[in-house]
Amino acid sequence: MKPASVDDSRLTAIARALTVLVMVTGALVLAAWLLGIESLKSLHAGLALMQPSTALCFVLSGWAAYGLPGLGSAAAANASLRLRWRRALSAAVAALAIANLAFYLQHDLPGLRLLAALARPLGIMSGATAFCFALSAAGIALLSSARRGAGHLAQLLSALVLAIAYVALCGYLLEVRALYAFAPFATMALHTALSFGLLAAALLYAGRHAGGPRVFTVDSPSAQLARWLLLGVTLFAPLLGYLRLAGQRAGLYRAEFGIALMLLAFVAVTVALLWWATRRANVAEREIRRLQRLYAMLSQTNQMIVREHSLDSLLAKSCSVAVEFGDFDYAWVAWRDADRGEIRLVADAGDRAAAGPRFAAWNGQDAAPAWPDAAALAGERMLTAQPHERAPAMPWWPAGAAAHATATLPLRRNGQVIGALNLYAEAPDFFADYARPTLEEVALDISFAIDNLEREAHRHRVEQALVSAEARYRDLVEQIPVGVYLLTAGDRRTFRYEFVSPVFRRLLGLPESVPAPTPQMVLARIHPADRYGFRRACATARRHGRALHWEGRSLRGEQTCCLRIESLPRPGAGGTQVWHGVVSDITERVQIEQERARLHTQLQQAQKVEALGLLAGGIAHDFNNILSVMLGFLQLALRHPAVAADAALRGQLDEVDHAGERAASLVRKLLLFGRGQNEAGGAAHTDIAATIAETRDLLELSLPASCKLITRSAADLPPVAMSTVDLGQVLMNLLANARDAGDGLGTITLEARRARLDTTRCLACHQPFAGEFVELSVTDEGSGMERDVLDQLFQPFFTTKGVDKGTGLGLSIVHGIVHDAGGHIVVTSTPGRGTTFSLLLPAAHVETPVPENAPGVPGEIPPSVAGSRILVVDDDASIRALLREVLEASAFVVDTCEDGAAALARFEETGTRYAAVVSDQTMPGLTGDLLARELLARQPGLPVFLCTGFSDRVDETTAQAIGVHALLTKPLDLDGLVHALGTAIARTGDGG
Repeated sequence: MKPASVDDSRLTAIARALTVLVMVTGALVLAAWLLGIESLKSLHAGLALMQPSTALCFVLSGWAAYGLPGLGSAAAANASLRLRWRRALSAAVAALAIANLAFYLQHDLPGLRLLAALARPLGIMSGATAFCFALSAAGIALLSSARRGAGHLAQLLSALVLAIAYVALCGYLLEVRALYAFAPFATMALHTALSFGLLAAALLYAGRHAGGPRVFTVDSPSAQLARWLLLGVTLFAPLLGYLRLAGQRAGLYRAEFGIALMLLAFVAVTVALLWWATRRANVAEREIRRLQRLYAMLSQTNQMIVREHSLDSLLAKSCSVAVEFGDFDYAWVAWRDADRGEIRLVADAGDRAAAGPRFAAWNGQDAAPAWPDAAALAGERMLTAQPHERAPAMPWWPAGAAAHATATLPLRRNGQVIGALNLYAEAPDFFADYARPTLEEVALDISFAIDNLEREAHRHRVEQALVSAEARYRDLVEQIPVGVYLLTAGDRRTFRYEFVSPVFRRLLGLPESVPAPTPQMVLARIHPADRYGFRRACATARRHGRALHWEGRSLRGEQTCCLRIESLPRPGAGGTQVWHGVVSDITERVQIEQERARLHTQLQQAQKVEALGLLAGGIAHDFNNILSVMLGFLQLALRHPAVAADAALRGQLDEVDHAGERAASLVRKLLLFGRGQNEAGGAAHTDIAATIAETRDLLELSLPASCKLITRSAADLPPVAMSTVDLGQVLMNLLANARDAGDGLGTITLEARRARLDTTRCLACHQPFAGEFVELSVTDEGSGMERDVLDQLFQPFFTTKGVDKGTGLGLSIVHGIVHDAGGHIVVTSTPGRGTTFSLLLPAAHVETPVPENAPGVPGEIPPSVAGSRILVVDDDASIRALLREVLEASAFVVDTCEDGAAALARFEETGTRYAAVVSDQTMPGLTGDLLARELLARQPGLPVFLCTGFSDRVDETTAQAIGVHALLTKPLDLDGLVHALGTAIARTGDGG
């Protein structure tokens, strides 16, 4: 550590003032020569004069010395210009000095004679003066130079000039002419000697930062001692001589006694200076020892800072180091507690550590209490206090304690003062200026350590937060039901999984033993049928740098599951791409979607069947009317005597009657299929094996000769709940499909057997089923069907045949008949290898029928109801004509109306009471059920018979609720109608 200058700015000001005095002195003497003022030419009568040349050289030398770098030169922009001026001025001074010296050296040399002639108008200065000016000019030139060693030589020359001037001054003071008149031609005037002393001192101040002058200008004990000794030697020696001379002139003593007295005084002064120097040396030595203690304290503090890792330990060890290595009596740390709003003791060490300081509460914002610690915390600066300065007394210091010096060092954290290190020393002057830099360094080091601890604590907190965040992230990644992965993609199509979660491994079935799976391992877990699509999706996403969304199947051991992979790209280091992705198991969702699609398909099929039922119902109304007329008049024809007499005609009409019954049954089944209902009274029980054997010839006739039919039936097959007509219709539809599938070629196999099935899904209704069934299968050798065709196979109007070759209703009717019987349909088909339709029918539970009372003879009525009046209401004229003829033939009186409105008008106009009403349900205007309500309101108990082929408005339940006697289905059983009318009229007793 370099010693600081006493006050560099003050020394600079003194040096510049000296140069100004030199210039002023020279200027005054020049003015005296111009104005003839003798007192300025010589300071005392009879003394040497200052020549004009000497005065001019003093002005030029002072001007040149004023701009020296060591005396605070101008800005750098003017430095070169001022350097040239200094050199020019110093050169001019040197030239005048050499010219004057030439005058004294050789008068006969032509060159010297010329110089002497040039200098004579300004006055010939003495040889000693010219010599000093030459030395000063050389010193100024050297101080302006940047050469190494130039400053030291300039100081040497300036010291020589100062010595010559001092000798001359002593000569004038002691009246010893030989000291200022060195030779007849070398006499130096008094104010010339003073000016040379000032100029030489200024030059020494200009070079004070190096060489010998530095010893006198630094702030250290040795420099102080040197400055005092120099001052004593410089002043006391001539002063003693002058006092001796003054006493001798006053006649106080003779010359010999004066000299002895001067010697005794000089000895006394010398002893006093030596004593004072010794004491200052002791002080300097004591200060050095204190500095050594402070340096040791600083060194140990730095070593301690490296070892300590907690704030409390750091502060405690700082106090211990101050007491142990700094040799302080007591050290403690005051800490500003922001939470409690006070200053508190956090650490201390030393003799008085047990007692500890006593604090008053202070929040650090109000006016600080009158003790240095609070002031240091408030002012953020180091404070020291000497014993006499401690007023009022420290609140923690015991009364009557010895005087101590104190120092309070502010401790900072992040630039803010948060505490203070307080030190106490026995010596009252311990904390002088020399100790402040070291103590401040200690405070800065401890503050730096506090900042480091704060940073370490913050880093530790951040690390703990990172560890906690990582733990939370790991727990989150492991707990969420999706797999997480991190994939990097290099420039050369190099892929690497940086991270995969446990769920990712589980979803893809990857082993735990592999630390990081490879893309090939992941690709191997993708279903072979989906690998190409997966690789293509990945390549597209990487090429365009966009998100990846892929759904497909994966292999997890022997199981197949559905996965969804999503990832987002992010730019990585070195031109790589980083993919953050998740993998989720969507097997359940896919199953739900498939089930939803199946239900949607089932709903669509149900809607199509409903539409078909509505279409069939609309057609059936008119078709039932046609069949009713045909079959009614056919029954009348069969009763004709001519028909009874002609057996051939009778047989032909019977065949027509059978065909009509079949047509009526077909229409009825079509209606029931469209409405999703079974036949009233349940289905008949049919032996499948016997039916196949009885109808084999008929089935073969429906096939071309190029197609061969093979039938097989197992023995002891139970009957099924299906009529023979329905079974024949099912077989005909299936055989027709098999024929068309093989283009009329190949073999068709019809087989009936028992079957036990586990859970299987019906292709028609898409419902699962299981159990024991009677299986009726039809197998062809045709082209087979794809899966998308199988899914639509039983939809109404769906067909794979060409235009005009199929209606698409055959399999829909099969579906309706089989499901009415409680069965299901399974279809197995392979493209190019044929198709098998398997009808799974439950065995029927056959009960022994209970005999019923035999109905009356068809067409006959009780004699008591003959002549009863019947009202027939129907919008079809043919039906009205048929019913009129049948009922009148049975001895009824018949009135007819074409609609419900006409029937109500007839009731109100005629007031006729009818024995019974036979009405159609579907009529324009007023329907049958509404007509029945009106008629029963006018004639309660009236037997009303409703006839319908299809109606959504009325069924058995609603008809009974209205009060309808019977709901009859078209085509009508005429004999049954006559019998029912007779029975109802006889029961009511109203013959009309």
